Amino acid sequence: MEAITERITRRLKDQIVVTINVLLVTFLFAYFVELPFSVNTAYLTVATFLFAIFASFFTSRQSSRHDSLRESITQFDGNLSSIYRGSGNLSPALQKEIGEIITTHYENLLRSRDWTYHIVHPSETITKIHQTLRKHVGEEMAMPEFKRTSLMQMQWSLRDLQRVRKDKISLMREQVPALQWMLLVLLAVILVVTIMSIQSHTAVVASFLKASFVVAVVLVLALIQDLNRLTLFERLIGEESARDLLKTIKLEQSLKK
Repeated sequence: MEAITERITRRLKDQIVVTINVLLVTFLFAYFVELPFSVNTAYLTVATFLFAIFASFFTSRQSSRHDSLRESITQFDGNLSSIYRGSGNLSPALQKEIGEIITTHYENLLRSRDWTYHIVHPSETITKIHQTLRKHVGEEMAMPEFKRTSLMQMQWSLRDLQRVRKDKISLMREQVPALQWMLLVLLAVILVVTIMSIQSHTAVVASFLKASFVVAVVLVLALIQDLNRLTLFERLIGEESARDLLKTIKLEQSLKK
């Protein structure tokens, strides 16, 4: 957790430094450079209106996508946790093998630092759990009701894992299309050019306001890009959930030794 916090703090500091530099450069340009043209303020009104509409739409859509994906990942982690705990009701050997499969799954994910790792690289986690269940349970029918119920719950979780994985694949592909990105960038350029055309030569307040507006437009585009790439919170989506599950498995296995 300390390493994660340190990494987030470092990234946040870098972003603040970049923002301040852009603000300073834009302010100096607006203060010392007088553009030879002036755009009608009607263009500013139209550009602001259209940019606000499209930016709000994309931000809302990608934010909902981010939340849906985080929920799907949490459901996936919860099902694996349920399978691991349920396997302990059948046999310690089965639980140990399933724990090793789940541990390998998340270690590869955390090592790659990419939540799409098991989508881009086909995962055998679900298949291996199925095979392990067949190896330890097989066609055994004479088992207590408690164990039979645990087995049914594990099978339900395995079916749900398939559904959740398909949901993640679908959400991964719902990015902002290239044509819509071009439209958004075009509106942003028109807005920035129109703002910079407002005369502010040697005027400190006007130059600062112009620079602030320009930085705000750039930050909106950066926010949408972070949501589009699912990197808004500077960490792997579901990283804490994955680490918590790994910690639980390793703790239980260490207690049984």
